[in-house]
Amino acid sequence: MYIGQSLCERANVLRMLITEQKLPYTNFSKISRCTDYVNHGTGNPVAIIKYLIEKKWFSENTRCDEYGDDDRTEDVRRSLALDVWIREKIDNGVITSPKYDPVEGRVPKSLWVTVKRKIEELLLQVPLQASDETMYLKFTEVWWEGRVKNGPSPTAKNSV
Repeated sequence: MYIGQSLCERANVLRMLITEQKLPYTNFSKISRCTDYVNHGTGNPVAIIKYLIEKKWFSENTRCDEYGDDDRTEDVRRSLALDVWIREKIDNGVITSPKYDPVEGRVPKSLWVTVKRKIEELLLQVPLQASDETMYLKFTEVWWEGRVKNGPSPTAKNSV
């Protein structure tokens, strides 16, 4: 809770952060995390901006909105959308870390660990065929490079 800040000050902080990140959420009254922070001082403005960056990416790059017709929570919809997005990415032969994606449409950095983990899990489930050798070698090279720089993945089942 941000004690001592007035409603106006909290709204200004949020507007400033939204503007700095070039986010399209100028009217944030419909986003409960924003209104909770502005009206009551609950929440963290940096965490709210992270959420809004992710929300924008999901809206622009996945079919997350298609999973909202029932009682699924936003987290479940996001997870489903991310799974579909990753599967489509793999089907198109792109199995690199999200940090290597083109800048436009790049997964927010806050989701990189999740995306990398999900890619590894999917690739461990699907046996590669001989015809996939080039794709496998490309994945192995990028995957190994990431492991050397960042250390072994805590979710990897087969540590090297």
